[in-house]
Amino acid sequence: MPSPASAALDEGSIGIALVAESGGSDDDRSRMYIVDHVDPGAELRREIEVQNASSSPHHIELYPAAASVQGGAFAAADGHGGNDLSEWTTLDESALDLDPGEIERVGVTIEVPETASEGERYAAVLAEVAAPHPEDAMVQQVNRVGIRAYLSVGPGGEPPSDFTIDGIGLRDAAGDEWPVVTAEVTNTGERALDIAGTAALRRVEGTMSAGPFETRSVVTLLPGESGVAEIDLDETLPGGAWNAEVTLASGDLERTAADSVTLPGPAEVDDGGNWPVIALIVGIAALVLIAMLLLGRRFLAGRS
Repeated sequence: MPSPASAALDEGSIGIALVAESGGSDDDRSRMYIVDHVDPGAELRREIEVQNASSSPHHIELYPAAASVQGGAFAAADGHGGNDLSEWTTLDESALDLDPGEIERVGVTIEVPETASEGERYAAVLAEVAAPHPEDAMVQQVNRVGIRAYLSVGPGGEPPSDFTIDGIGLRDAAGDEWPVVTAEVTNTGERALDIAGTAALRRVEGTMSAGPFETRSVVTLLPGESGVAEIDLDETLPGGAWNAEVTLASGDLERTAADSVTLPGPAEVDDGGNWPVIALIVGIAALVLIAMLLLGRRFLAGRS
């Protein structure tokens, strides 16, 4: 959702976060985002915190913007407004002047019209700071951060949420620094989901295990959409057959699936899983030692 950060701005120069509050959706994501289901005509009230995390004073613009889900990602549109939800959203302050390290709370109100149609809508509450380009004062570079908003409108209870893990595979490291475990996921519910999680691996033969490894990024899917969660195996592992267990979640909704994958590269010996071979080697070594002792005794007996 953020635009590229400017070199003229401190890294992480501004921050924005939702203030924890009671009520609202049962979705665990409501701790980070504005997530709720309401009837037409409802009014929601939330609070956000805006922080100047830089070492310089900043003038920070605040505004709601339309958002969409495309290609497995949640993205805020450029500019203010743009769809129903952003038009229904107002902020108590449209701008803040904050000193270094200063934090201020701002109220956010969403007023849903009585005539609002059923369905889920997406928007973002954005904080934006601009600064001149370090090499061209005529060019403004912008840093934006935001809070996602997922608002479902309609009578009755909250629509069901669910997803499936449809398949687990492995993409070789061509073009990637590490091999990548892939998990195909499908949103089978009636609300958009933000899916992320981990993969843990165990050798098919032996006791060697690795992980958990985290997904590269959150995969956001609309109802009925499918996507791929990607998990970098960011450590050197022996080649060969491994069992991969993938656990993914959206809020408090969690699903797990497992399948075997074959890692590229040489298959190193897994000491824990090759105890019969080790036992055979130890046994042979013991026999050799016994034979040497017997030969030594014969040699000593012959000399005496």
